[in-house]
Amino acid sequence: MESPSADLAAFAVALRFEHIPAHVIDRAEDLVVDWFGSALAGKGARPVTIIDPFLVCGEPQQDGKTFRLWAKDHEGALAMDATAVIK
Repeated sequence: MESPSADLAAFAVALRFEHIPAHVIDRAEDLVVDWFGSALAGKGARPVTIIDPFLVCGEPQQDGKTFRLWAKDHEGALAMDATAVIK
């Protein structure tokens, strides 16, 4: 084995369409049609920000092993509150 990239390239060069099982081709067609439908359905939608910026904070508790962690969104609303225990 030379490298994963070289192995993948060798596989791709040797691959022939007629050697691909029918169920694999059918699944690939389903996935392409699904993607195309999703692209058409979302073409008129406003852009979506996947992750808004968050401020992540934390503070140790008096026992020295427990930490309170929280996150706030860009407007200051609490988005997450958790406790972590260091063992």
